Amino acid sequence: MESEVAYGLKCMSNCKAAGPHGLMVEMFEALQDFGINRITKLANKIYDEGRFQPEMTKSVFINCTAQETCMVPPIASYFGRLV
Repeated sequence: MESEVAYGLKCMSNCKAAGPHGLMVEMFEALQDFGINRITKLANKIYDEGRFQPEMTKSVFINCTAQETCMVPPIASYFGRLV
């Protein structure tokens, strides 16, 4: 699963404003392997214990342009609150 976390971070856009929790993609990237390992452990613990918050089970679609729709997984904002 660490490869999935690394890929997810790689696909996220840089140079964006911080979210409501004050975290930016660059902060997670700066942690490199340590951050990937910690996020993976946290995700596995949440999964193993079945502690899913209601907002973690839904996806949010945001209209990015006239031709494109972007999907923002709510799990990303949830992890931002935990880190």
